[in-house]
Amino acid sequence: MFADTTEEETPRAEQPAFSRQTSSGRVPSRPVPEMKVTAADEPSYPTSTFPEPSCRSRKASVASTTDPGYVHMNMAELVGRYRLDSRVDGSGEGSPYSTQGIALSFNDLPSRAQHVILNELMRQNSKDTAVLFTTLPVPTEGTCHDEQASVQYLSDIEVLCHELPPVMLVLSNNMTVTVGL
Repeated sequence: MFADTTEEETPRAEQPAFSRQTSSGRVPSRPVPEMKVTAADEPSYPTSTFPEPSCRSRKASVASTTDPGYVHMNMAELVGRYRLDSRVDGSGEGSPYSTQGIALSFNDLPSRAQHVILNELMRQNSKDTAVLFTTLPVPTEGTCHDEQASVQYLSDIEVLCHELPPVMLVLSNNMTVTVGL
């Protein structure tokens, strides 16, 4: 009964392969200056200006390089801020390895370390913010196939958003959206 009827099979269109290419390979390293709102002569027209830089120069902690696409930090100074005081544990001895001559880029850090740094910067600059908009970090390829990698990715997102006001994570795979945020 059903064998007599011939139905034409509709050809299925193949979907293009999913691409995880980023729109930009590196995070820009140009620091954003703080804005200062000052009242002008007329009270209804405040102006925005950039305040004078603080007395401590960032050049002390930034290594000089010719590539402006990288953020270089003095890792010994950065680690020194978070190191326990040697007098507390009584040993007074540090690591035999020196990080003094190593210029490390933000992009060379593991994603979790990047998220910790970004979280700290967002917390410092969003005390009076109702909602934060930022890009959703793209997971490494194959994360969806590995349960442990998926849990690690979600844990990294929690680190990024820890103790922040409500955060709107925007999936962005082009520079127009990223720069607009």
